[in-house]
Amino acid sequence: MQLKDDRDLHAREQQEDTKGTKEEKVTALNSNKIKIPNVCDNMGIRWINDFQFIDELDIKFQCSLT
Repeated sequence: MQLKDDRDLHAREQQEDTKGTKEEKVTALNSNKIKIPNVCDNMGIRWINDFQFIDELDIKFQCSLT
């Protein structure tokens, strides 16, 4: 994780905000990767992925053939 992410997460923790991320939570105990969802969970910050974001904003996509 980069310093920018650290500052962003700290600011969100102070504001009770939500972090959007494309990463998925790593649940393997032997993983060496630190992912944003894991950090958010440890810091008590709510996080969502792209699909949850679309669902919460009730975004609808339309496609038509002309």
